[in-house]
Amino acid sequence: MHLKVRNFGQIKEADVEFGDLTIIVGQQASGKTLFLELLKLLHESKGISKRYEEIFPRTPEEKIKAYFSQSMDNILTDDTLIELNGNKITKSTIWDMGDGNYDNILYIPAQRALCFDEGRLKSSTDFTESPEVINLFLNYLTNQIYERASIAAKKTDFLKFDGFKNPIFYNAEVGLKKEPKGSSLVLRLNGDIIPYMAWSSGQREFTPLLLALERFSKIGKQQNIIIEEPEIGLHPKAVLDFMKIITNNYLNDRQIIISTHSNVPLEFAWTINNLPQNQVGFLTELFGGTLNSISNKKIKVYAFENNNGETSVKDISNLNTLSENTIEAEWGGLTNFISRATELMYKYEE
Repeated sequence: MHLKVRNFGQIKEADVEFGDLTIIVGQQASGKTLFLELLKLLHESKGISKRYEEIFPRTPEEKIKAYFSQSMDNILTDDTLIELNGNKITKSTIWDMGDGNYDNILYIPAQRALCFDEGRLKSSTDFTESPEVINLFLNYLTNQIYERASIAAKKTDFLKFDGFKNPIFYNAEVGLKKEPKGSSLVLRLNGDIIPYMAWSSGQREFTPLLLALERFSKIGKQQNIIIEEPEIGLHPKAVLDFMKIITNNYLNDRQIIISTHSNVPLEFAWTINNLPQNQVGFLTELFGGTLNSISNKKIKVYAFENNNGETSVKDISNLNTLSENTIEAEWGGLTNFISRATELMYKYEE
């Protein structure tokens, strides 16, 4: 995939050629989410348009507002340029993209934990003015939860989910428990049931992501994946464990895009891009096991840099800390503080 945009929202210019694994960094409000939402729209606009038409007829402009959220009146202008894989797209053709589906890309948004209220899924009416990716993700989770809940209602008071072998859960099992108001997410540890609101913030943030990936493992074999801020609520070691899970289980036959404010995914990318000749021994000693075919994958890193309200996008895939390009040397700003502090230490020690 290769996406170019110019004058799109706050993004002045971006030219992103996605790798097998692509990591995107940048400060808040630099346009990362808008760019990734656009990528999904360009692969699914026919299907999303059909979804809107089933509710009530909308003009192309109304669909844009419904997709990006109601405040995005001027996100597309006459000066906007969009080019996907060499094909130019205009305001008049943007709703003609895709094959009629709206699940070609699994988009896991940063607001994923908001889909649950005390362990029960919220209704889509709670997100009427939210970006469409949140509604689509809620729909994705709803299918997963309701399918499992129907099984739980027939078979047991507690039905556990698979795919939750992660340090943030330790020996606890994530599952559904039948309740008068409907099935809700709970943890079961040593026979005790722990309600959703007693979970750690990391457990609540990470669970919707893992639920989506569990469903994806069963039905999403051809999809690519976008994941926003997988590090929310997690210790750096858990973020690294997540990167290993994603690499081993999902990278073989699809592209994965991660936006992040954590330096851990970039440390992971730097390590993989600089593998020594004895890759097997190195990976085994570093990670406690090999990573399936990672050495043959292309890893790209892009930094969204906002200056005076306008964002430009830089390819910093080399992650060279000695680069003359500050945005690359400081890994998109993630190491800005320690770099500046080190410089000042040398200055004041002289």
